[in-house]
Amino acid sequence: RPEEGVCYKLFGTGNAATSPEPEKPKTASEANAYCKQQHPNAVLATIRTTSQNTFVQNMVAEFEQAQTATGSSSGTPKVFLGAHYNPDSLTSQIGFYDNTVPVPSLWTPLLEADVNLAGTNDCTKMNTANGRWQPEPCTNENAFICSIHSKCKHGFVFIDGECLLVTQIPPPYHTVAPFDDYNSTLPSSMPIYPKELAEEYCRLLAPLENAHLAVLRTNNQNNAVQDLAKALSTNVQATYFGLAFNTTALLPGYEWSNGRDSFWKPDVTWEPFDYVPEVNEKD
Repeated sequence: RPEEGVCYKLFGTGNAATSPEPEKPKTASEANAYCKQQHPNAVLATIRTTSQNTFVQNMVAEFEQAQTATGSSSGTPKVFLGAHYNPDSLTSQIGFYDNTVPVPSLWTPLLEADVNLAGTNDCTKMNTANGRWQPEPCTNENAFICSIHSKCKHGFVFIDGECLLVTQIPPPYHTVAPFDDYNSTLPSSMPIYPKELAEEYCRLLAPLENAHLAVLRTNNQNNAVQDLAKALSTNVQATYFGLAFNTTALLPGYEWSNGRDSFWKPDVTWEPFDYVPEVNEKD
């Protein structure tokens, strides 16, 4: 069932001993693995807006109402969500299983006042009575919700309006020799290839969607790319994205890979999506 481009499905509402596989409750890691079995892009539920949170809360309530109507209810199930303590994250100690970071202004009000994900209670469940998130040991067995973004394919994840993917160029593209610019500062196992080759590979991954090197317009996208890169490999210390200086333009300057002008300057780390520069800033 979709909400804001994300599809959610409830699993694990049965008995651990007697129910068939889709209805058995699971630990958080087992639940996320089961979501992946259903679809490579599916994960234990990512919830990024209050609307999505209400949608999930209502979905569980509807399930319980249906169980009550048939006389088979055993009470409202505890439901694992995907938010969990992640000490290895570059940008946030709370993250989702798709390696994205929750938006603090959206998820903080959802947390119970005493939530502390560090330690043994390092996963979250939903209090379906009020929609708030509560700490829960990851090793407990609960019902769970899988989510998948309906707009993103080929392993891409949806972050602030864009489908993003951090990947490495595999053979046969390795036949193009890496260039030596700052390679000496990186592990020998991580060659850097020309930007044009990276752009070509992006388009090959999703030609119908007109994929290109990433346009990063929000700080959350920038942070998420860092986490996605770290999750890909511990050797990834740098990634290309779609910002480059265009010397052939009528007014040479920084330009995104989708053709839009950029007003980024070297003394900042990201360019807000809604940033409107003064006219003289293009000079």
